[in-house]
Amino acid sequence: MLVSELIFLCANRSDEEWLRTLCRHLAPYRARGLVTWDARDIRPGARPREETEAALAKARIAVLLVSPYFIEQEFADDSETRALLEAAAGRGLRTLWIPVSASAYAETSLRDLQPLQDPERPLDGLSAAERAQALVAICEHIGQALRPDHESAPADLSDQPYRLIEPIRVGGLSTVWRGEEALTKKPVAVKVLHPQYVKDSEIRRRFLHGAREAMRLRHESIVQILDPHGEAHERLYYVMQYIDGATLHDAVLAGKLPAERGIPIVVQVGAALTYAHAQGIVHRDVHPGNILLDGQQRPFLADFDLVRSLKVDYSAPELGEDADAVDPRLDVYGLGMCAVFVLHAEDFDREAAGDVAGLIEALPCGRAVQGVLKRATARRREDRFETVAAFCAALSAAWASEAAARTGGGTLAAPVTASAPAPAPAPAPAPAAPSSTARTTGLGGLMTVETGTKVVENLAGAGKYVLRAVIIVIISIAAIIAAALLIYAKE
Repeated sequence: MLVSELIFLCANRSDEEWLRTLCRHLAPYRARGLVTWDARDIRPGARPREETEAALAKARIAVLLVSPYFIEQEFADDSETRALLEAAAGRGLRTLWIPVSASAYAETSLRDLQPLQDPERPLDGLSAAERAQALVAICEHIGQALRPDHESAPADLSDQPYRLIEPIRVGGLSTVWRGEEALTKKPVAVKVLHPQYVKDSEIRRRFLHGAREAMRLRHESIVQILDPHGEAHERLYYVMQYIDGATLHDAVLAGKLPAERGIPIVVQVGAALTYAHAQGIVHRDVHPGNILLDGQQRPFLADFDLVRSLKVDYSAPELGEDADAVDPRLDVYGLGMCAVFVLHAEDFDREAAGDVAGLIEALPCGRAVQGVLKRATARRREDRFETVAAFCAALSAAWASEAAARTGGGTLAAPVTASAPAPAPAPAPAPAAPSSTARTTGLGGLMTVETGTKVVENLAGAGKYVLRAVIIVIISIAAIIAAALLIYAKE
């Protein structure tokens, strides 16, 4: 599982070309989980201050590209950017800087920060060869600065019921460790707040509130919280079910999850969200990195932290405009963007993320699926599906219908239901007596559908594919309706 590292980059608009150059040199580090954020990632219509604050809260380090323009505007005494940076530094964010051109840095507080290049040799004063060499060294220094200084964490929790083994994900606020129960040796995942935030009352509240809320959820596609609050030696943590596998994001980018299996996984996550919504909990941060897959590619939704996401490509627009605008349609948007990602099969670039409708129109699927995804990701929440269940029913129906049309004389794609992900196609079974049973089981929308597909498989000609598609559509809709009825019957 990749360790995610966020770098907050800050530059004046006059130095944007230097920003692009630095991002190009950092590109090879993305394979190691490095993610950059800068002002270009602020969405149209969003509030720049709020998005900048959210980025700084998640960042592992901040890197400033310093020039006279930067000092005059971004780093002026009354600058909002400087105030936000200093507030983040007060919370423990490490700040580094790069001299891109000669400046009066020594007259500012920059003199107290670590430069990544000799300030007396700014980048614009170097030859092309020297500049390229300096940028390589700068990127290496950034990589070293990102290495978490958590070697003492296992010892810090040595007298607790859990033993930490190795970090598996590092974020701006916390590190998730692979661990085990000290007595039983049962594998667990332990989320440990970075020590510099332990005494920050607001961060503590957010950190523990998500764990307490998520502990109420019991669903086979939601990561279970085992212990919502642990504290020792200035370490704050909570304990979760350990999932040995990868994220949906990593599996798709590695080419291990084609759309035929990825879309059913998205729908299964939809069943988990439908259950959570019935308990009054909105996830708010649904994106491929928060969907874990075990060795059998069964999905588990993680990180019900109930705080605003930094994954702006997957966050509904209203969340950037009003942090309190929380209802299930936020998760409709996030899950819809997850389906778009599965079909797109690569990360979104800035241009694509800014034109979601255009991105969807370029996806390798038919108009019916595109129409469902456009509605799920509509900018106005009033234009989206009201519920995740409604979105998943429409996506299942459109996907099954298009699968039948695509395959023609081949094998129909596996049914899209809110149950386990579809397995790889198996050889057709020997003819057997038809079965007409259909059954739904499980808590809050966990559905397993058994149906007599052997009857369909024995039909010949083009008619069998149409009939199979109709049966799959009916089963998908019936399963989701049955899940919803089961949830509300329990209330």
